[in-house]
Amino acid sequence: MGDESNSGAATAQQKELDVILKGVDMSDEMRSHACACARAAFQEHTVEKNIAEYIKKEFDAKYGQSWHCIVGRNFGTRIDLVLPSSSCA
Repeated sequence: MGDESNSGAATAQQKELDVILKGVDMSDEMRSHACACARAAFQEHTVEKNIAEYIKKEFDAKYGQSWHCIVGRNFGTRIDLVLPSSSCA
């Protein structure tokens, strides 16, 4: 018995998964893909590390490498992207 097994109750609960996106800077198509990936990952896996790996690999395959995905509970994070300025001082 591995840690990835799903019981019937867990599978039914996962099918009702609502995806909530917060602070998103993506196109509508990319947001839809992110939601679909998240739903598929939660249906296929139960371990947070494996869910994150699934989503990351899906995004790497579709949008190119270097995506990061964090799945977990009770943590906070902040990531800022600073673009280079086009003006000269």
